[in-house]
Amino acid sequence: MNITVPGGLILLTAMGIGLRIARGTWRPLQALTSGIRRIGSGEREVPLPVEAAGEVGEVASAFQEVLETITRRQQELGALLQANEAIGSSLDLEQILQTIVHQAAAISGAPTVRLLLLEDEGRLLRCHVGVGRPLEADRELVIPVGESFSGQVAVTGEPLAVADCRNDPRLLYPEHPKRYGLISYLGLPVKLEDQTFGVLVFNTPAPRSYTAEEIAFHAAFARQAALAIQNARLYQAEQERRGQLEAVRNLSVEITRELDLTTLLDLITRRAMELVGAGAGSIHLWDEAAAALVPHTWSTHEELMRETRIHLGEGLVGLVAQRRQGMIVNDYRTWPHARPTILGCTKVTAAMAEPLVYRDRLVGVIGLENEGAHGTFSEQHRQALALLAAQASIAIENARLYADLRRSYQTLEAAQEELVRSEKLRALGQMSAGIAHDLNNMLAAILGQVDLLRMQVTDPHLREALGILETSATDGAHVVRRLQDFARQRASTSLVPVDLARIVREVLEITRPRWKDDLERQGRIIEVRTALEGLPHVLGHHAEVREVLTNLILNAVDAMPAGGILGLTARSDGGEPAGQPTGGSGEPASPGWVELLVTDTGIGMTEAVRRRIFDPFFTTKGVQGTGLGLSVAYGIMERHGGSIQVESSPGRGAAFTLRFRVASAAPPVGSTRPGMSSPSRRILLIDDDPTVRGTVGNLLRAAGHLVEEADGGSTGLTRLAESPVDIVLTDLGMPEVTGWDVARAVKARIPGLPVILLTGWGDQPTPDGGDSDPSRLVDRVLGKPFRLEELLGMIADLTRAGRS
Repeated sequence: MNITVPGGLILLTAMGIGLRIARGTWRPLQALTSGIRRIGSGEREVPLPVEAAGEVGEVASAFQEVLETITRRQQELGALLQANEAIGSSLDLEQILQTIVHQAAAISGAPTVRLLLLEDEGRLLRCHVGVGRPLEADRELVIPVGESFSGQVAVTGEPLAVADCRNDPRLLYPEHPKRYGLISYLGLPVKLEDQTFGVLVFNTPAPRSYTAEEIAFHAAFARQAALAIQNARLYQAEQERRGQLEAVRNLSVEITRELDLTTLLDLITRRAMELVGAGAGSIHLWDEAAAALVPHTWSTHEELMRETRIHLGEGLVGLVAQRRQGMIVNDYRTWPHARPTILGCTKVTAAMAEPLVYRDRLVGVIGLENEGAHGTFSEQHRQALALLAAQASIAIENARLYADLRRSYQTLEAAQEELVRSEKLRALGQMSAGIAHDLNNMLAAILGQVDLLRMQVTDPHLREALGILETSATDGAHVVRRLQDFARQRASTSLVPVDLARIVREVLEITRPRWKDDLERQGRIIEVRTALEGLPHVLGHHAEVREVLTNLILNAVDAMPAGGILGLTARSDGGEPAGQPTGGSGEPASPGWVELLVTDTGIGMTEAVRRRIFDPFFTTKGVQGTGLGLSVAYGIMERHGGSIQVESSPGRGAAFTLRFRVASAAPPVGSTRPGMSSPSRRILLIDDDPTVRGTVGNLLRAAGHLVEEADGGSTGLTRLAESPVDIVLTDLGMPEVTGWDVARAVKARIPGLPVILLTGWGDQPTPDGGDSDPSRLVDRVLGKPFRLEELLGMIADLTRAGRS
């Protein structure tokens, strides 16, 4: 008899196997032991003595069974060791899951193996990986924990074996095993201590029963799989954490460099979506005035977001803002606080939001969403978003401060430009005022002499020459008045209500040859569009407003050499009319405004040109322009208590905005002026310029008045004390005693005596000596040069009805 031992000798005592040795069997057992020793020496087959064969048969049979068990266990242990090495060779979760199912199939011999993992916070099981057949059908099956075979395994944490499951009532999807030939079922919990990761499922196409030893063997593999999954998840979480921290650090650097608020908000939204893998995102900023969260940037649902206003406590964003604490809602469609508009217009299934807080002050809320396949959010996602939100709050506040600083700088820059421009014009005004004063005196003498000569000359040729001389002097006076516009003085007379819409129509009609007739002959068309309905009257002077509009329209025509659109539109702010004493509460009324917008679609202007457009003598027309048109318009609007502004860029035309004060009433009806046939009056004429004084005196005498001349203020007051007069005419600019001094002295001595102030400094100079209202000192102001009819009319009006 021979015995064979595969793979070398393994001591029986090491296997825990005891042999019962009966009396009288020692010698056969000795022979068997001797044989075992010889096997241990390397021999594969050892003969036993014949006399021991019968007695050793039973022992040999038992020994053979033990060796088979040892061999099987050795193979199982080797398989487990190999599988453990395989699944522990990587920390990539997806690779580990694939390795688990392949090793499970190898050690079990089952043709179909599936690994179901827990999802949705441990409430559902879903197939992730498998071998044996395509996974498409299995991945669609969702098994609630506690239901069917695998759901029961997940709850109990114990293995479950079913030899034939085709008609088992516990099946959640009974047609599935029948369709795919999955007859037997073995489910093992992939569990480590109290943490269950999923269920490992083995199926065979024929009924199969599993012994306790087989189940224990497969369960040992499942425990090794659970350990590998845990290690991979911990590693993956750590890697994600490190990646998120690195991403947040990089994002912090990126967003702190951006100072434009709109760009910054869009950048934060996109980076937050990338950070946690969200499908959509938005940022709502807190509006203190509206007491609501207003969306400023969003990646989807544009129509819905544009009109959204969320108050504290409303929806996820409102709750996060109210609590100042981040939230995750992975079952958004069944969440009781979900906003109906979101549910009705979107397919959001999971949402997360984090407050943006800067120094305990609510800045806003950043929200992220997922729809269906994008999945759910985890606490780790929320923590990463919280880190980003902290940096984003600082960046948003910095961008807001920068925007405020930039606006302040632009306002300061505009004010500085305005100041520089005003100082320029003031300096030029002072210079031009001095020149104008001298020119006005000369022109007054010239026009006065023309009037005197006309009274004496009858020759038609001489009278024609005098007419030419008068026209030239009058044109010169107009040029001087344009120079005086630089002085930025108040209007020559009080502003009156004017119909702005009517003036626009008049100016369009006056300029029609330039913007219509001439251009149409050249084949160019300028379309005029107006919107002036329902405008109230504004305070102004017809002639000056007409001059401003004429200038702007002609400039717009020059800026559209190929034709285009000229727009004149106006709007009123609906405020109180200017000149109203009080508002409804008894406080001074806030004046209403009318804005007239003059636009063109021309070549536009650069920023450098726009900054200087109102500077005197600045022009872009070369020798064809004087550079005075817009500076004069600027002065006129200032004297009207309004303003003129321009917006333009190259290729986009220009838009001039004229701002007028609303008038309180319609314009008064004008009165007729007296002619030259008024009663003779005694007139005291005071002027230090002998030419002007002599010319005006002779004109008044020729008109039938008695004139007493004085060459200065002191002399005039002496003459006044010596003889009574009906009216006093005094020049303004005189040495030692000015026209204002004369007026004060006259009013002090004879309060009812009329005083006319003659001046070459402008039509309405400001009194010196602290008086703010010239009407308290003089009855009329008459600017040089003036016409005789105008002076005589004033004299007749002031000395009428016993005032002399």
